Amino acid sequence: MAVTLESLHALLNGSDLQIFSDGASTLLYRVAHRGQILNVEVGIAEEGGYVRLIIPCYLNLYDAGDRSAIMLKLLELNRFYKLLKFSCDPADGEICVSVELPICDGVLTQEQVSRCMFLMTNVVLQERDRLMTFQQTGIYPSSDDPNFAESVERILEGSDPEDGDEEVSDDDSMQDLVSDDAAARE
Repeated sequence: MAVTLESLHALLNGSDLQIFSDGASTLLYRVAHRGQILNVEVGIAEEGGYVRLIIPCYLNLYDAGDRSAIMLKLLELNRFYKLLKFSCDPADGEICVSVELPICDGVLTQEQVSRCMFLMTNVVLQERDRLMTFQQTGIYPSSDDPNFAESVERILEGSDPEDGDEEVSDDDSMQDLVSDDAAARE
């Protein structure tokens, strides 16, 4: 069953968003994020058999120093998030993020639309914060790393590792290994 602009508008209306339409094949809703408005465009193609949600100006790498590291991170995110696609225009460094739903002969449900809306308004914006931090510091914030905030602070301050940490020479660490090994043999 083909998706129409009216049916898509009805599915999106349950989400308390202000939705704009061009009357032909595109809906637009806005999401505020850190004082910036991001537009989410919802397009219908292939006579209603294909729906695409896209944030066109998600992030810009124009001033980024090391684009290759960010591009690798975008590839990693593409593999991690099965439904999301991150893409970059090499000419101007504009990053777009999209969700594509091939409907074909199927039916677009409220649950599918809700998942896509969640991805576009929560997950994508969370990743935007992480990518912006990665662009500024060169370190991608990971929830697995409990020392991330401390590492970023040290980098931004330009300070050395915390005072009180003594550097261990290779000779000392080798001596510990040798003495542990000798103790284990006895």
